[in-house]
Amino acid sequence: MNAWVHDPLLHTLGWVVVHLVWQATMVAAVLWAANRLLRNASARSRHACAWLALIVCAALPLIIATRFLNQFDTQRGIVQAVVAVPKEPQTPGVHAMLRWRGPIPVPRVTVILTVEQTQVALKIFPVLAGVWMIGALFLLWRFRRGWSLLLRRLDKAVIASPKTRRMLAEVGKTMHWDQSVECRQSDMVEAPVVAGVWRPMIVVPAHFDTAFPEEERRMLLAHELAHLIRRDPWWNALQCFIETFLFWHPAVLWISRCIRHERELCADELAVCRIDDRCGLAQALGHLAESCSRRACLAVGANSGSLLRRVQVLLGDVFPLRLQVARLTLALVALSITIRLGFEAHAGGVPASHNRIQPTSPPI
Repeated sequence: MNAWVHDPLLHTLGWVVVHLVWQATMVAAVLWAANRLLRNASARSRHACAWLALIVCAALPLIIATRFLNQFDTQRGIVQAVVAVPKEPQTPGVHAMLRWRGPIPVPRVTVILTVEQTQVALKIFPVLAGVWMIGALFLLWRFRRGWSLLLRRLDKAVIASPKTRRMLAEVGKTMHWDQSVECRQSDMVEAPVVAGVWRPMIVVPAHFDTAFPEEERRMLLAHELAHLIRRDPWWNALQCFIETFLFWHPAVLWISRCIRHERELCADELAVCRIDDRCGLAQALGHLAESCSRRACLAVGANSGSLLRRVQVLLGDVFPLRLQVARLTLALVALSITIRLGFEAHAGGVPASHNRIQPTSPPI
């Protein structure tokens, strides 16, 4: 039991959980501000910012874990995440301050615990790490099971009708997509979707030829081809993988939802830019709103995202919207700085030798 409590990996993961609570929240707040700044810009701007925010959330735990593992105290069985240094508060608690590194102020957070608080942390942090690991393994198993179920469903899907395949070839030529795309039909979907990762295919409803007018069918197929042009199936798989390991944080899940919503707007924009028929796509989305269904995690399709919002954007006075490079650059720089601020804030101070640590308030 004592070895389990003092395990460096479990104790480090416990610190990762604690710090990621505020770090991911900080990243989500910066993304919210960036979205407000880019609300009248192209969806590509907000999509890029949301992806950078998700990557920052995935990188921060790795940075914390690497640093804390190097600071594990094998004698006391704790991670010296923050160590008291001269001229810093010695009273127990959380102390925030600004340190100047050149002309730039950098936030630092010092955590000083009493002996009793340290003993509680020794017991709680491994529990937090264990719960995280169990949850991540369960979701990873469910992710793998969903992958297998999707592959079995794709194997049962039949080849799409010649009429649909001809239309898909025509749309691909118009959109300058010269790669062959397998197209199947199934009664398990109610709207066209791109399914799979390594060899993605387009799956349409069983009655696709009669369920939608010709103009709407063409734009729905153009939307799915836009996902392939943008390599969205691969990015979606990476997003699902990150969600699996950061499943417990609401801010990370909100960032992921932003990515999915903006991804559909980006595909709409690309489809309309290549095939100038935004009214046809808006009408098709209106029909899809009447029969929305849940989709597999590894499938991207036209019936995802906020359909009402997408129709409003398509029928707006200006479409497609401008990229607004200056504002996008500002937002990306602000998001990039958060990873450095998060690293500096959790560090607290440089490791000190044992004779500098206060015996009545050993820092974690």
